[in-house]
Amino acid sequence: MGVQERRPRRRPYTARLAAHVRRLEARLSEVLGEQVWRESVIGGPDDTEQFKARITTLEQQVIDLELKLQERDDDLAAARAANRELMAQLDRGPESKGQQRPVKSQVRSAWAYNG
Repeated sequence: MGVQERRPRRRPYTARLAAHVRRLEARLSEVLGEQVWRESVIGGPDDTEQFKARITTLEQQVIDLELKLQERDDDLAAARAANRELMAQLDRGPESKGQQRPVKSQVRSAWAYNG
């Protein structure tokens, strides 16, 4: 049997061997990675628990900050609505009931936003 005749029969075998080698390399990489992780300074069980506790703390901070941001957004929306109403009143001018037009200082204080 010549080399040319043996090649087609060896292709499936070679493909299986190559796949097996890739699986072994992947497993070796996982095992070595776990070993390095355990032996490194940052990989001990204590550090893992500290990281989890830190993550929990940071997640709570994110929630708190999101709530504060929502409150400020609500306050800003209310201030903008009040500003629109005051501007509309200014645009309409004094009403027929004899009301006087607001003084500029009153309008400015209404525009101020204490956030």
